[in-house]
Amino acid sequence: MYPGPTIYAREEDRVVVNFTNLTPCNISIHRQASFKYRFTLLNQRGTLFRHAHVSWLRATIHGTPIIYPKQGVSYPFEPSLEEHVIVLGI
Repeated sequence: MYPGPTIYAREEDRVVVNFTNLTPCNISIHRQASFKYRFTLLNQRGTLFRHAHVSWLRATIHGTPIIYPKQGVSYPFEPSLEEHVIVLGI
């Protein structure tokens, strides 16, 4: 997928992401390689950006994880009424 799907989660959520590398090239995807990643979101919130670290792949493999505050914790600012994800790839 180009870009990859947006991942919505809350701080302290346990996230499982399945990456499948379908390119004919031997490449890696950010956070090591192509397989299942399991991680807990600690001390992070906001809109982040995931991407490849290899020359031409930087413009092909990317996406946005959006991490909300954990349940019961307010935003440090007034929350917006609408959200729109815009990804600009080079």
